[in-house]
Formats: sequence, C-alpha cells, structure tokens
Amino acid sequence: MRKQTFILAIALSFVGGFLRAQQATEKGQKYLEEVKSLPWESSSDYHYEIDTIESLVHGFQQIKATHHFDCNGDICSKDMSGLITPRSDTLCPVFHEVVVLKNGNLLLDGTIAVVIDKEMNVINAYSMVKPFKRGLGVFASLDSRLYGIMDEEGKEIVPPSYDYMENVDKWGRVAARKDLKWTIFNSNDLLRKEDEEDEWDLIWQISPTDILGVFDSSLRKYGIINEKGVMIKPYQYDDIEYISNGFVAVSKNGKWGLLSDVGDEITEFKYDKIHNTSSMTMIVQSNGLYGKYGLLNYKGIEIAPMIYSMISTDPLYSRKLETEYWIVKKHKAQWGLLNYEGKEITPMIYDKIDTSSWDEPKGLLNGKWVNLYD
Repeated sequence: MRKQTFILAIALSFVGGFLRAQQATEKGQKYLEEVKSLPWESSSDYHYEIDTIESLVHGFQQIKATHHFDCNGDICSKDMSGLITPRSDTLCPVFHEVVVLKNGNLLLDGTIAVVIDKEMNVINAYSMVKPFKRGLGVFASLDSRLYGIMDEEGKEIVPPSYDYMENVDKWGRVAARKDLKWTIFNSNDLLRKEDEEDEWDLIWQISPTDILGVFDSSLRKYGIINEKGVMIKPYQYDDIEYISNGFVAVSKNGKWGLLSDVGDEITEFKYDKIHNTSSMTMIVQSNGLYGKYGLLNYKGIEIAPMIYSMISTDPLYSRKLETEYWIVKKHKAQWGLLNYEGKEITPMIYDKIDTSSWDEPKGLLNGKWVNLYD
C-alpha cells in the first residue's frame, strides 16, 4: 500500500510539473504574440530609432534600438533589442537582451523571458533569467517564482526548487538558498548529489575574490571557505565586508583586519573600522568614533599614520599635479593634502580646503584663499 501511495505521489508530481510547464509555455506564446502586435511608435514624437541590425542564427536578425519616451515632460532613452524573423515579421525592440543559445534557440529577455525556436514557437517561459556566465544561467519559474539553473542550451539542469539564487560568479559558482539553508553549485560538478551538498546557515556575498564567508548561527561567527567549498578559516570572525581590489575586511574581538583574496591575514586586528574607497588605498580608523584616521595601501601597509582627525572619503585627481590627493585635517585649523603615497604634499596650516577645481585646489590662510600650487 505504501509503495502504491509513493508511486501515485510521484505520478501526481510529474503531472503537476508538466501542467505548470505547459501553462508557462502558453503564457509565453501569448506574450510573444502581444509583442508582435505592438506599434513601432509609442506616442507623438517619441519612438524607436534603429541603431544596428545584426545577423543571428536561422535567419533571425537582431535589432539594436533606442527607445525615446515621455519621462515627466522630458525625453528619456533606453537601449532595447528586437528581432526580424525569417518570415520578415518584426518584433518591436522591447527586449532587454536577445541571447543565442547553443542549440540555436533564442532567449528573449523582456517583461518575462521566453525561449523560442526557429519557427517562433515558445519552448519555455520564465519570470526572469539572469545573465549567463561560465555556461550557466540562473532563472526563476513563471508560476512559483522558484529559482533554478539552466545550461547554454536552455536545459534546466537544476530544477526550480530554491527560494533564491545569487548570480553566477566568474568562477562558475552559484549560491542557492532553500528553507533558510545555503548551498553552492559549481559549474565543474553540476549536479552535485544531494548527500554530497554542504549546507551553511548563511553564505556571505559572492565577491570578486576566490573566497566566501559562511556563517554558523549557533556560534554567531563567520568562517572562510575557498572556491571549492573547503573551509580554510574556522568560525572566528564577528563580521565580514568586501573591500575593493580583492580585499576582505573581517572583525575579530571588536577589531578589524584585512584578508587577501585567498584568505591570508595580511594586517593585525587593531582597527576600529576599515573604509572602502575608489582607489587602491583604504582608510583605517582607531580610537573609537572620534578617533584618528590613516591610510593602508594595497599590500596592507600603513602609508599614512593614524594621526588625522579627518580624511576625505575618496581621493581627487589633479591633471595639473598628475597625482591623486586626499584632503586631510589634523586639528581645528590644520588642513592640508596627502598624495597617493600617503605623504603630506602641503603644509598642514590651512583653515579650510576648497576643491571646486580639482586641478587647482585652494587653501584658506589668514582669511585669504591661496592656490596650493602655482
């Protein structure tokens, strides 16, 4: 009896999945027909301008177009894509992207995403498909909005059964969440067997590094795993933040330090905060909220000591000086500039710094504005 019930449950699941796929296909076909009937001009003087026409497969031609439309009285523009079919039908350029799959089918990413064959029949439809990387694309189903993974032929190699998935990173990894637990899929070994999947309470964001942070909710600590999912740092960190240029800032016992892009600790844990910037230099802070600031270079070496009461959020660039510079302050009337090496390039004597002209910063001295560089 149990065996019959089990078989019946499998059969009902299969039928339910088939019906959902059929409904998604029908919705996709309806969407495609609606797109074909759209007028080229949206309203009055606002219209599509064709920029280029590119050849695709099976006689399809892709239109790259700019859509001009009314935007609260102004003219706004948006880059769109469209198709000219083998039968010379024209699909208005309302797609964000047109992707050629390896089997020759096309993925049209618009209000919904549809996969069509060369006869313009809808093979499948999704609520969303994220950009392909390393041969994988994350998708969300049209009905349940659950996430799965497809290959470059549009084949669903991970069924839509996850509550959320990150995008594929440049190493071909996908972080997936189901029932508040996270796992990692890898393009090299998809699909991993269910009993081989490692599970963590939280996977910290997939960043442009080889490492990931994982969280243990019972310990309330983060650990570090490498690109293969192997633990290389035990659960010991209180918090993790990604810093540009391949650094990861981690806190331990109330102090922050830096990890390299492969998980090596490259600074002491002595900072109250490490601030990200747009350059290869980081701002570090000590002695609490009203403490002192300094600079770290990309090797984790202090190039400016923590003696400043303020450092500008990002450096500015002067074409005249041919260098980046930071605005810094020591005390109430001690403003000046540091260069990208952390060296003071002006006397720290100014009451204020004016950078309305990045190329020629000025300083206020004895009530008069003076050029810092003649």
